[in-house]
Amino acid sequence: MVRLLSRARWVAPALLALGLHAAPLGAAPPPAPLTLARYLAMDHVHASGRPRGLGHVDMALKRAGEQRRIAVRTPHHLGLPFLVRQTDLAASIPRRLADAHQLAVRALPFDVPPLEVHVIWHRRTDADKANRWLRELLASLHGP
Repeated sequence: MVRLLSRARWVAPALLALGLHAAPLGAAPPPAPLTLARYLAMDHVHASGRPRGLGHVDMALKRAGEQRRIAVRTPHHLGLPFLVRQTDLAASIPRRLADAHQLAVRALPFDVPPLEVHVIWHRRTDADKANRWLRELLASLHGP
């Protein structure tokens, strides 16, 4: 038997500030400006729970007729800052993640549409205090 899930959906402006992580803070800044040609010439690390397929940034590039070179795939975003810090790989990740790990960022040289954040929970947890607290926290961070 399938039960309906309660749902919420937010377009998350806090996650839209995707930046190219070029170096840890304090390191020499990369040459300016970051052009599409320079971006595409870099080796990239990509985070995705899927073993293959295009990510959000890759779909934006595909619409522009371009493709980046993904050298490493990792299943978790939390590993990206460490890979960037210890290698010469680039990663296009949310600004909040970069700021939390004190990484320098550069604006992407192409448009990336907004990310949507979907939060799904079972109906029986609608009144659960801890679950409601988490949903309210997420809503306060990302807006309605």
